[in-house]
Amino acid sequence: MLLTSVGWVNGYYQDGYQAVDSYQDEWGVTWKTVEYTTPYGKGKYTEPFGHPLADELALATYRSPDPDRPELYTEAQRVLAEFKGEYWIVGVTPTTIFESAWALRGYEQLMMDLATQPDQAKPHPGYPLYLP
Repeated sequence: MLLTSVGWVNGYYQDGYQAVDSYQDEWGVTWKTVEYTTPYGKGKYTEPFGHPLADELALATYRSPDPDRPELYTEAQRVLAEFKGEYWIVGVTPTTIFESAWALRGYEQLMMDLATQPDQAKPHPGYPLYLP
């Protein structure tokens, strides 16, 4: 079985991330690279620390990446073309709407929003899991 995905999560580990202290993805989220050591060696991971929607006023001018751009689907198309007769290929959603909101707004601000503006946290009718 092979897994493929399209979307925000694919941007968090951009080429060359291990060689820099921070970078900004196409959504405007700034990621810092954090080194860790285990008994098996050293490694790096990223965590968001610059949030393009931390200021509520930024929402008025924020533009997300175009979901219809063809290059977004290139890797999934390659996997399908190359392996469709050999493996089960499953599309996955490795990042939830909560994690995306956290990266865009910032964890503390998102928690404050959920606590102080619960009406704003209701699902939108245009999204798949809308429950009236």
